[in-house]
Amino acid sequence: MMKFPIRLLSRRNAILILLSTALCFFVGGRLIGRYLGSDGQFCLVNRENDTDSYAVIEKTIDARSHTLLVADTPQKWQRGLMDVRGTDDICGYDGMIFTFPLATPQTFWNKNTLVDLDIYWMKGEMKVGQNQLPAITKSGLTTISSPMAVDRVVEIIR
Repeated sequence: MMKFPIRLLSRRNAILILLSTALCFFVGGRLIGRYLGSDGQFCLVNRENDTDSYAVIEKTIDARSHTLLVADTPQKWQRGLMDVRGTDDICGYDGMIFTFPLATPQTFWNKNTLVDLDIYWMKGEMKVGQNQLPAITKSGLTTISSPMAVDRVVEIIR
């Protein structure tokens, strides 16, 4: 049986590890969301004024699997994918799913949305509608509404 030596960390090394770990979470005094990127590497999503961490889920829509950030608070709903220039800005994920506590009619707009989006309106697991929301630079300010009360909305970056 092979034995591996156990090496204790010096006090200096332990402090350096703690400081390095703290820097992974705090940069410039604000919390940075930390995600495992789609390539298996850690990815820091550093969006200005964004201090929330996001859960990540897999969702299949129309026989296509998507990896999505979960927007489940009013702050995340308001921020959405504003100022995102592509999937690289969100660690290679496909988009975002907005989850609401109750099914209600929803209206989305493209304020500060820099990419074209496919929007899927959902009630539970069922897709009840689909729209395209163009980048604001292509169409000016545009709003779209769900065809009925929904409790989930998926935005996929095109």
